[in-house]
Amino acid sequence: MGHPQLGTSERLALMRTILAADRSLMAWVRTALSLISFGFTIFKFLGSDPSHLGLRENTPRNAGLFLIAVGTVSLILGMIENWRTMTDLRTSYGPIAWRIPMFTGAAIALLGILLFLAGIFRFD
Repeated sequence: MGHPQLGTSERLALMRTILAADRSLMAWVRTALSLISFGFTIFKFLGSDPSHLGLRENTPRNAGLFLIAVGTVSLILGMIENWRTMTDLRTSYGPIAWRIPMFTGAAIALLGILLFLAGIFRFD
């Protein structure tokens, strides 16, 4: 991230902006992971025998899949937002290394997609 053409205050401002984008993406990751894991929990544990809770047969499954989908979609939207921010910064300031939160987000998004597909197709 050495941008020698920038002064010290500009480099520090760029670094603060990049770190703010990283923090925003990690907030999306935390939120998505919470939704995905809570959806999975509802799907797995309440879905085994929903009748004793007075629920219809597919209610826990549908609620769990909904939460998994919302978590995954929100994370993907957060990753798109981060991508646009970093693209704007790269356009204005030159090359910026790939950041770890984007890889973390991609891994969690992939997990969400796989759990959603497993819930749809009932893989056990």
